[in-house]
Amino acid sequence: MKFFFVIIYLLSFIINFSLEAKKIMIKSHNLNLPFTTIQEIMKQNSFIEYHKVLDELFFEYKPFGVSTIWPYRGISKECYVVSIPQAMVRGNDGWIFINNALVKEFVMCDRYERIPNFSKLLDVDIKKYSGSVAVIAELCGDNYFHFLNELLSRLALLEISGIHYDWLYIPNNREYMKAFLKLWGIDQSKIISPDGDDFCIQADMLVIPSFVNNTSIGHKQVGNFIRPELLLYVKNKLLRSIESNNVNSSFSKRVFISRKDTRRRILNEDQVFDFFKAKNFERYELSKMSVIEQIILFSQAEYIVGEHGAGLSNILFCKAGTKVLELFQLLIDGSMWGIAQVNNLDYVPLLLVKTKPDYFVNWAAYADFYFKAYSAQVNVSVEKVQEFVNTIDNDNVF
Repeated sequence: MKFFFVIIYLLSFIINFSLEAKKIMIKSHNLNLPFTTIQEIMKQNSFIEYHKVLDELFFEYKPFGVSTIWPYRGISKECYVVSIPQAMVRGNDGWIFINNALVKEFVMCDRYERIPNFSKLLDVDIKKYSGSVAVIAELCGDNYFHFLNELLSRLALLEISGIHYDWLYIPNNREYMKAFLKLWGIDQSKIISPDGDDFCIQADMLVIPSFVNNTSIGHKQVGNFIRPELLLYVKNKLLRSIESNNVNSSFSKRVFISRKDTRRRILNEDQVFDFFKAKNFERYELSKMSVIEQIILFSQAEYIVGEHGAGLSNILFCKAGTKVLELFQLLIDGSMWGIAQVNNLDYVPLLLVKTKPDYFVNWAAYADFYFKAYSAQVNVSVEKVQEFVNTIDNDNVF
């Protein structure tokens, strides 16, 4: 009889161990934090709903001219919206918790080292919301590029799904965020804007669209492969919104984007611009323009020249066939190249400093180099610019 109970105990231990083994432990900031997956929580809770919205999609782009080993073909994974009752969302990065376990699918780019210390998860003031809260917050969501291209694409995914929600959990503490959401038609009174890692809410139902840049390539490279149909949805919706408001502005069709007002920049930008000024380009500082003015500027342009940076992501609003020249300082990133492919632009990258672009294909392996490049202020080769400009014909600029 005693042997029988020992067997039962061992079987029980093995079953419990196997269940707990599914909760992988993240060790970050001396924190052991369990996380779970959507598949696991669906087995435990029949009220969770999974809505597939977009199937997997094969893509293949023109190779990135700056780096010969940059990935340019792959599969975009299916996009979905999941509804989870009584779940919690915390912080600016939208960490999703169910039964005190972090949901793996909503850890952007598998960046577990960025997870704050949530050991006192239950010690914070958890605000309760009745109804459903749509969550569109993620790592780096407070950056202009990521907000425009990723967060708004997730908002597009949610809109395409047709799933109802009462509140929207999304960063809304910067003027460009407010402007984009207003153009989208979001009621500001329905926005829940997180203001730090301790900001935490629980709702009757969390409605969460998947990330829109999950691909078979993974997240090793710097750059984003965002679902093409969602990017174009964002573009067309915002352009229609501006048209319906009868906003009229006129800008040069030959545009040079300045980064004089930013952290990472070309120190001898004036010398670089002089070559393009001779070709009737006008220079613009986007920080001095409203979101609507930026959209109109890019949508009217025939030629865009700009240093690599978030502001250049406005090429999303360019007409097909617009010629875009991206000037690279020290940081090599294929994000604009990706948008140009989706938007059918005539894109040319020009590297103006001596560096090793292939380092950035796997930026995590060269993290020190990447972060130095991320905020570098450099003088670039004026000779390379002059060499390129000398090939320009006045009637056919690039």
